[in-house]
Amino acid sequence: MNGDSKQGKNSDELAHGCEGYIHDVMTVIVIGASGDLAKKKTYPALFTLYLKGFLPKGIKIFGYARSDRTDEWLRERIKPYLEKDEPDSVEELEEFL
Repeated sequence: MNGDSKQGKNSDELAHGCEGYIHDVMTVIVIGASGDLAKKKTYPALFTLYLKGFLPKGIKIFGYARSDRTDEWLRERIKPYLEKDEPDSVEELEEFL
């Protein structure tokens, strides 16, 4: 026994670190959801991971903010930052939002 716990995994799973979790349910909670950091960095990073297949299709993303805003307001606020990074992904963007 060589102590390698990754033995038996296919090379694609090991190369991407997606060792079976990709089909599970995942929930992400964004604290400060309406803030500058979230709109410029957090949401674009999550969208890129989503496009590359590193997040499950059924992912749930919840945002918490002190400001009194609606879901629609937040979607419209972050949409330009997501479009800027991935301009050809209109269908995926609508699915993500």
